[in-house]
Amino acid sequence: MTIDSTANIKSYDDFYPYGMVMEKRSGNIGQNDTRFKFSSKERDVETGLDYFGARSYDARIVRWLVVDPLREKYFNWSPYIYSLDNPINSIDPNGKWSIKVVVYDDRSATLCLFDKNGNCKGYFEAKAKGESSDRMAQKGDTPFGTYSIEGWIIPNDKQSAKDKKSYGPNPRLILDPKEGEAVEAENKGRWGFRVHGGDLDENEDLRSTWGCIRMSNYDMSTLNSITKEMERADKEERPTELEVVGFELTPRQKKIYEREIVPANF
Repeated sequence: MTIDSTANIKSYDDFYPYGMVMEKRSGNIGQNDTRFKFSSKERDVETGLDYFGARSYDARIVRWLVVDPLREKYFNWSPYIYSLDNPINSIDPNGKWSIKVVVYDDRSATLCLFDKNGNCKGYFEAKAKGESSDRMAQKGDTPFGTYSIEGWIIPNDKQSAKDKKSYGPNPRLILDPKEGEAVEAENKGRWGFRVHGGDLDENEDLRSTWGCIRMSNYDMSTLNSITKEMERADKEERPTELEVVGFELTPRQKKIYEREIVPANF
């Protein structure tokens, strides 16, 4: 729905879940430009396709017109489907840099950074493990779902030794729950979700957190440098969202995934 400054309706559209406009459920009342429709993406008036920046989508057949650039990560799904056939809980990236965190059964994770066109700019080892497996509990594992990336916290010179050990010396990402378990957890009192570094444990592994996502100090520095360079090179590159998803793998499958599938994308 589009309204003017006095809240008068200028145009409206009712959509099916996958984006096709319902018959006799749309109207245009003096609004000249109504191209931006499903998911606020531009719809071509000649073809009826929605342009998502990296590729075009046909809501009538519920398919992309080119394959998903991340198709190797979803080998159980067609590379042409929209939002893993779940448009209620999933959306397509909005054209700015984003992060996907794939969490394995042991709560170790792979963090993938994508530019606005869906190209992976780097992947990193991470951990999404809290003090308990209850993702709704304070200090529990990192909740699944989508978070808005609100920006970076820059440590000051007065950062305590305890904070340096817990979070590392580098900037850390501020996350705001947006969809899924993340919002449910926030409604139950959880807050302060971040992506940060920190000291390794006695076995030189990433330590657990209180629900944040931890990377090594070196990887946090690299992630910050890559995103800053992306934004410097392209003014349209801005942080948008981070998605945390579960990925059940056996130890052997995990090794194959990290050795063969992940590097193929990066």
